[in-house]
Amino acid sequence: MKTISYSNHLYLSELESQVIKEDIYLYHQMVIRSYRLIYHKNYHGLQINSLQKKVKSLYGTNDYLPLSAIHEAKALFKSSSSSHKLHVKKLDKQMSRIKQKVDKTRKEIEKIENQIQQLIHKTREGKQTKSDYLLEVQVLKPTLKQLKSRKGQLNFRLNRVIAKQRKLTHRVPMIHFHEATSMTIPGRRQGKYSNCIFKYHLDEDTLVYRSRQQEIHLPIEFQPHSEQLKEKIKLPHNTAGKAVAYQIMDKGKYFIIKAIFDLNETPIHTTKYNGCIGVDINVNHLAVTEINKEGNLVGTTNYPILGYNAKQMKQVFKNAKPTEHPLLSLIQ
Repeated sequence: MKTISYSNHLYLSELESQVIKEDIYLYHQMVIRSYRLIYHKNYHGLQINSLQKKVKSLYGTNDYLPLSAIHEAKALFKSSSSSHKLHVKKLDKQMSRIKQKVDKTRKEIEKIENQIQQLIHKTREGKQTKSDYLLEVQVLKPTLKQLKSRKGQLNFRLNRVIAKQRKLTHRVPMIHFHEATSMTIPGRRQGKYSNCIFKYHLDEDTLVYRSRQQEIHLPIEFQPHSEQLKEKIKLPHNTAGKAVAYQIMDKGKYFIIKAIFDLNETPIHTTKYNGCIGVDINVNHLAVTEINKEGNLVGTTNYPILGYNAKQMKQVFKNAKPTEHPLLSLIQ
């Protein structure tokens, strides 16, 4: 299971360096260029011997940033391609449903028209009654008019869907990139620090960022899962699950770094021997109910949560008395 641990705020004024911002911008340009090269290679037959060498030569840098940018560009291309296929399938289903409605409406129109023709035939023979006349004028003809209007609307919708499908079939749209605000460096299980650009010195609580120009030492504190993150980095060289990816996000006046790693999920063991609890999260309160092992109601309590953040809610439960409700000890 992928787990994320967030760093403290790293203020730009304290770093006294614009190198990280420059690297994020350069990385963003590499992602855009890599994505376009991959796009044209897959859809327009562009010949590229080595995407890595191509990007590296265009920006004159080492292998680390181009490899990371290409990795993200491939993920974006795969995601956009999958999204495009799902969109096409959705249009196919939509077109099928509209065609069914058009066919059903057409049959209803034919049925009404046949009924009207029968009434006209009776009129010519002089057998039409007053009820026949009212049926034709007040029911059949207004209904026929509505059905023809509905058929026209359905045909209009069908033509729009067909046009969209034809456009998507012949041209896969490229994604649009926004302002450069983040840089993601994949982890690696080879080496001591689980990453090729970021080095987390556990004894000093310092994360060293190896930029194109210099090494920048960042005083770091990760939360949550900080201990699990440190255990991953301590794993021996080339151990499965050792890799740690880092994403640095530019928030304007400060940076935040996300450490992304695999965490083995602890299995949850449950039992109904002593009864069950139910928790219902509502807009303004938390409803908690308990039943015993025979299925009988033990108690129900509501806790107000409107206007409280996570820390305040923990304090509410911490200050409450265990005797208020038998479940309170479990919630805490």
